Amino acid sequence: MCVTCDELVPEVITYDALKKAIVRGNVQRIKRGGGEGSPALIVYSSLPEKYRKRYEEKYKGTPEELYKKMNVKERFKTDGEAMAFYEAFKYEMNGVQTGLDEDLKARYTVNASVLNALIDSLVSMRSQEKKLNNPRRALWDIIFANSERLRYRSEEDRNDGKNPVHTLPRNLNRLKDAVREYRPAIEYEGRRYPHNYLSLISGKIGNKNTLKITPEVGELLLAFKRSRNPVFTDRQIFERFNLVELPAHNESLAAKIKNGAAEAVDGGGIRDVETGEVSYVWKPLKSLRSLVRWFNDPEIVKKWYDAEHGEQAARQRFKIEFDTELASCRDARWEGDGTKLNLYYRDREGKRCTCTVYEVIDTYSEALLGYCISDREDYRQQYNAFCMAVRNTRRKPYEIVTDNQGGAKTKRMQDFMKGISHIAHTTMPNNPPSKTVESVFGRFQQQVLHQVWGFTGQNVTAKKESSKPNIEFVGENRDMLPTFEELKEQYIELREMWNGEREMPTTRQFLKHHKTGIGRMEMYLSSVNEYAPEISAEEMAESFWLWTDDPSTYKQDGIEIEVDKVKYKYRVFAADAFNTIDAEWLRRNLYRKFWVKFDPNDMSAVKLYWEDKAGGRRYERMASPPVKVHRAIQDWQEGEMAYIRSVLETNKQEQIYRFLTNKEIEWKHGTAPEQNGLHTPKISGLTGDEMAEVNLMLERRTRKYRNRSLAQEHKDISMMTYDEVQENDFQESEEFNYKKAVGKY
Repeated sequence: MCVTCDELVPEVITYDALKKAIVRGNVQRIKRGGGEGSPALIVYSSLPEKYRKRYEEKYKGTPEELYKKMNVKERFKTDGEAMAFYEAFKYEMNGVQTGLDEDLKARYTVNASVLNALIDSLVSMRSQEKKLNNPRRALWDIIFANSERLRYRSEEDRNDGKNPVHTLPRNLNRLKDAVREYRPAIEYEGRRYPHNYLSLISGKIGNKNTLKITPEVGELLLAFKRSRNPVFTDRQIFERFNLVELPAHNESLAAKIKNGAAEAVDGGGIRDVETGEVSYVWKPLKSLRSLVRWFNDPEIVKKWYDAEHGEQAARQRFKIEFDTELASCRDARWEGDGTKLNLYYRDREGKRCTCTVYEVIDTYSEALLGYCISDREDYRQQYNAFCMAVRNTRRKPYEIVTDNQGGAKTKRMQDFMKGISHIAHTTMPNNPPSKTVESVFGRFQQQVLHQVWGFTGQNVTAKKESSKPNIEFVGENRDMLPTFEELKEQYIELREMWNGEREMPTTRQFLKHHKTGIGRMEMYLSSVNEYAPEISAEEMAESFWLWTDDPSTYKQDGIEIEVDKVKYKYRVFAADAFNTIDAEWLRRNLYRKFWVKFDPNDMSAVKLYWEDKAGGRRYERMASPPVKVHRAIQDWQEGEMAYIRSVLETNKQEQIYRFLTNKEIEWKHGTAPEQNGLHTPKISGLTGDEMAEVNLMLERRTRKYRNRSLAQEHKDISMMTYDEVQENDFQESEEFNYKKAVGKY
């Protein structure tokens, strides 16, 4: 063992004394040294004893001891590459890909880190072995000694043989083998690692000889687990497989080999001679516990959970959740939903009943803005709740969110929602976490409705005993339950308690928002949303009108629409005359299709819209219910006779108008029957005098199209009087007065 000159001078020996000792031959020098990084080397054993003692006192040990300590770190550095490798390492266990447990990850990472330190020491010593005159066997002795030194943290642990730091071999030759296997770099799962970390993993890990549940067996077990007819318990699946399926399968394989239809292959399988398919011998399941553990593996649970618990439960369990923040101000998002009103009431027969309620909430403050109580959830209940919310707040919310059930599916409600908001859409069906209103309902029931002795309890899926009603008490006092009208009044007070507008009877305090500590309605009113301005009364009234699902045709008896399976009929009347048919409008629009807009709470009038070529809807007229007349004269009421006469007169005038207009077209183009040797039938329903007047007017309107001689024209003119001339001049500039033509003034 050698030491350098710098280690000796000047504290162990002076430079002059060392130089004289070397010259005299008392100290052996094996290298003169020269230049930076090439010190002179002195054989330590040739130094006089007094200098050796000084050296050992200064450096706390002999050079050999120091060299061993120098070539291994007392606190080795953890190998990050090894840690990442063992974290990502997967192997198959019972047919499932799994990772190493935490103890194995830590053990293998420490072993790799220690091997790194030992290899670094070995490389360093081999580069200097010729200089230091040390044989290779001595190097491995040092490596082995360093391995043992790092095995325990303290001498106490070493003496007790407890708490080892690493588990590398305790035999020198086996340690050499471990180092040789570990040193090469490897490629694994598409990534290159500096060392063979696989060499440290026990051969028992991932050994397929111990695998009992193969993919083939796993499919069969899952089929039993998913079966609904019959339904198997885990124990029944365990017994069915071991006692029935496994023997039958293995006997089938043995029969194939016996018949020469298959041949044995390595691993306990057989290969079909014709198809080449390989099947394996099944091994029995050893314990029910291991089967249950396999069924409950996260990867396996997904394959049977929906069959046992339902698709909805499976979706809630395995779907990816969003991290969301609630609205930042009022009217940013309204949500509506219907649910059972969890309070009993007494019907007219004294029976205990329940009903439903549709609520509209502001998600920022959780304030209840509008509601509607009825026997069932439909579009009208939803409509009334939102109308109340808009009337109470006089605001048009930025966003409205509803579920995809009940009335929300109808086109008229979708149009209505878009009309009272900037954005209206539905949530995913059967997805309660996506709606704040579901959480509000739950807390409203627990904190407010629960105070009422007629509380029906929460959802039947609730597990708490406090969530269930006292059926015996309610049944005993059903005569004291409120009526339906009293229930409505009671519900108004309960909503005010939730909004923080009324004192709670149980605590004598006002309920606060659980996050802000402010009453919900106060929180709503104190917030401002520039994107939800106040809505005017006119705009509010217009927004509450709904569209029919399809256009309707205006016929002779008016236009008919159907709302909630009830048919309504309307007619267009003259704007300046009550209950007078607008003949001019009817002439242009009979049998035309119109979209109808109506107010569900006031069906006394509707609006008619026609659709242009671009799909836009243009307002046409208001329409009112038709006037009904009695068939029996004795049942006539005041005004009925005048209305009947008005309608009959309008029909006669329209009949004459059509006749004259159409006949003029015939004469103009030479297709009139009279121009072709035939005759036109007279108008049905007119008297002879009336028909004569009509023919006279027809002749005057078509005179220029008739073939008449000049003499006949002069004769006709000479026979005319001044009043007829004035009448003819008037007809040239004005439309024909049909009442005058038929003598009806």
